[in-house]
Amino acid sequence: MEELVKAKVDEELANISSNIEGRESRSSSNKTAKEVAAVILPSLANIISVAVSTAVTTAIKDFTDKMESRANEMQRYCLLNKYENDKLEQYSRRDNLRISGLEEDEDESEEVLEAKIIELADNIGVKLKPDEISVTHRLEAKGVA
Repeated sequence: MEELVKAKVDEELANISSNIEGRESRSSSNKTAKEVAAVILPSLANIISVAVSTAVTTAIKDFTDKMESRANEMQRYCLLNKYENDKLEQYSRRDNLRISGLEEDEDESEEVLEAKIIELADNIGVKLKPDEISVTHRLEAKGVA
């Protein structure tokens, strides 16, 4: 970008020189400040325009790079948190048991469901007491809202 600004400055200075030389050949009298300004100001405006444009473009690129880096950092942080959360949830479910295919009675209470589970366990040779069960509940069927 700096090379572009330097090239534009050199180009505009050459334009100023050629404009001043062209006016000197047309007129033999001394130049007034107004005439000199008329030659110099457009070129200075072009130089300033290129410099400001370059500065803004560079600032935007730097800001964009910082934000992209920050977004990547946040994405990494989210993935690490998701992994840690999954580990914690998995640990919290270590005592859970999911039983499928157990018929549901109309207006079935949690106590009735617990009794069914104890009976099922007894049928397969597992002695289970009510105080060994922390919670019993049914899950919604898949696809049911």
